[in-house]
Amino acid sequence: MTDLITRRLVLHRLTVPEAARIVGGIAGPGDVWADGFPGEGDRDAARMAVKAAKARAEAHALVHRHSSGYLGSEFAVAAGYGFRLINGSAPSCSCPDQGSAALDVGPFTCYRIDCRADNTAIGTIGFHGPPDMRHQVTIGYGLVPHSWGLGYATEAVHELIEFCRAHPDVRSIAADTDHDNIASQRVLMKSGFSVVSRDRDLIYYELGLGK
Repeated sequence: MTDLITRRLVLHRLTVPEAARIVGGIAGPGDVWADGFPGEGDRDAARMAVKAAKARAEAHALVHRHSSGYLGSEFAVAAGYGFRLINGSAPSCSCPDQGSAALDVGPFTCYRIDCRADNTAIGTIGFHGPPDMRHQVTIGYGLVPHSWGLGYATEAVHELIEFCRAHPDVRSIAADTDHDNIASQRVLMKSGFSVVSRDRDLIYYELGLGK
């Protein structure tokens, strides 16, 4: 199961074609988009998902080209995308087959936020990439304006936190907001995040998962 379900929402893990449609702003026959979707933030998130999927596919192809031997700096491309080294040399792939790996964006990607009541897309939420060397992920999210103030963002963030709690590779979650984005700051604080730093442009938050 790739989607995350809450009481009112479905966090739908975007496929590459779905992400590409959001980037282009052109709905497909099965897409139901709310007014104002996708916004620029949604396009940026979907663009990041497409880029990550391309990197994953390239890494998978690299692994299958080199069934043994040292790959050197080439193998760095595969880091974080479901590949590992066996005995420090030959790489192996955690995907079941080559075809599915080329299309699979993995769980640390962009999710479309859909209302369960009418299946309408009202925003996006997701990860900037897979866990880093500190086992930390960074999240971002956004909703169409007419969905603000209804608790949807908090509900979606809580579900993403629970996903991270259940994932063995994630020990902490980071996020950031603009200084004037009070609503997003409230979402993060209600979700258990703490402020760790500030700069001229952003406020930075973290949530430890106690692992």
